[in-house]
Amino acid sequence: MGTVTVLTGKAVFTDPQTVRVDTAEGTVVVTGENILINTGSQPVLPDIPGLRTSSAASSTDAFNDVLGAIVRQD
Repeated sequence: MGTVTVLTGKAVFTDPQTVRVDTAEGTVVVTGENILINTGSQPVLPDIPGLRTSSAASSTDAFNDVLGAIVRQD
C-alpha cells in the first residue's frame, strides 16, 4: 500500500497529476495518479422531502468508498 502525506496550506492544481501546495515551511509539489484533497468541510443535506431516504451520496460517502477501495488493494 502507498503512503499518505498530510500537507496543510493553499493548494493549486498545475496539471491533472500535479498539485503545488504553499505551506508554512515552503512550497511542496506533489505528483501522482490519484491525489486526494480533503478540505475538512462537512456536507449538508437540504431538507428536501424524500432526500434522506434516497440513494443520494454526499462527498463523505464518496470519500469513504474511495478510502475503502484503497485499503482493500493490499
